Amino acid sequence: MVFGDEAAIAEHLAASPGSLINTSYVARSNLNWYLWDAYLTRKLVTFTKALRWLKVKLTICVMCYNFVRPHSTLNKRSASSQEITPGMVARIADRQWTVEDLVGPTAFCQLN
Repeated sequence: MVFGDEAAIAEHLAASPGSLINTSYVARSNLNWYLWDAYLTRKLVTFTKALRWLKVKLTICVMCYNFVRPHSTLNKRSASSQEITPGMVARIADRQWTVEDLVGPTAFCQLN
């Protein structure tokens, strides 16, 4: 074990769909980023020319993934019919955001 304490990891594993630590969640999120942004793929005509813009685009993708896009696996765990995002599960957001919430004029006020 590298990070965390054994009790916290055991508690998290008990609440997760699987009972083993594996890399499938990381591999799936990497696949999502590659599908959503062609600049992240390797050996293609498209590639990142400016690190600054890559960071901005990746931030928008991560925010959409965690606050805008509902996840069906999270909805199966919930008793309510409300669509649930990872931001709601982490109790960072109290509702599913819209794209306007994410990039609109009041977007940065919601994180305070």
